[in-house]
Amino acid sequence: MTPQQVAANDKNIAWIGVFDTAIGVAGAAAGGAMIARDAAANEAAAADVGPAQAYNRSRDYGRPPTAADRKALGATPDDVVDHNPPLVQRYYEGDPSTGEKPGYLMTPDERAASASDRSRMQLQPRDESNSQGAEMQKYSRAKKDEFGL
Repeated sequence: MTPQQVAANDKNIAWIGVFDTAIGVAGAAAGGAMIARDAAANEAAAADVGPAQAYNRSRDYGRPPTAADRKALGATPDDVVDHNPPLVQRYYEGDPSTGEKPGYLMTPDERAASASDRSRMQLQPRDESNSQGAEMQKYSRAKKDEFGL
């Protein structure tokens, strides 16, 4: 090979390298966009299909409110610390006031953070809490029926 041919060959190889790099960068960007698009589509599909399992307070949200939550909110022995909206509604519908997605679409850490958010806790008299508990039990049964759980 003549020196001119070697130089031309090296130039072509350099251009191929630049082209491959550009394709690789564009492909990675496109791949990242595809992953984000697919994740959004999967989440939307899951929202259309609904939860794979029925709401279970201790499994899905742990045991809030804690003693520290009760103390921070100034709860007396006659008070109940209420989640607003109730956790069962957050599980199936999310929280429209914050734009939070339904709990069944969240990770366990996201659900725990949601349940421990004191800005969405309030004090409630025990008799009101009991009435709300009965309503939420009916709601939960209706959601189980709706989603075939």
